[in-house]
Amino acid sequence: MSDYNDFGKLPGETNCGVSEEQFPAMRKCCIYNGVGALQRYQCICPFCKAWTLPPTGENLEVATIFECGQYGYCERMKE
Repeated sequence: MSDYNDFGKLPGETNCGVSEEQFPAMRKCCIYNGVGALQRYQCICPFCKAWTLPPTGENLEVATIFECGQYGYCERMKE
């Protein structure tokens, strides 16, 4: 196993360079790992978490919550 991930930073490195406006930065915080209605994100940063809420409302909208444990960022994205 390599000491570096795809982004050239050490595991657990604290300065990821993602600002609150950029969060969640795909390919830094997480990657899309799903197909169709089973849209899911896989976190690749050790500080980030993502989870998908069940469909709600008349249009059965699906929302994903992204959270950064290091900087306290939180973002809700409808899909």
